[in-house]
Amino acid sequence: MHQTASSNDLSPVSWAMTALVLCAFAGNSLLNRAALASGGIDAASFTAIRIASGAAILSEAIGARLLVAEALVLGGIALALAAARASAGR
Repeated sequence: MHQTASSNDLSPVSWAMTALVLCAFAGNSLLNRAALASGGIDAASFTAIRIASGAAILSEAIGARLLVAEALVLGGIALALAAARASAGR
């Protein structure tokens, strides 16, 4: 029989880590808005950099090595998607 964990089963450390992660996501959102609002970088480039760097970090987190070519492909796909989205919004 499979038991599910209730919110009462979580340790204080789990609650604290969850709160920390939620605060980090909120802070990240504010930083992203500030970066785009300043006009220092366009949305397509910003998206491409974020997706490529996220893929690299994720690959390290799971113990895999992301080849440079794969990172460039992911960045290119992200850039193409962002450009298509930007042109559709015009």
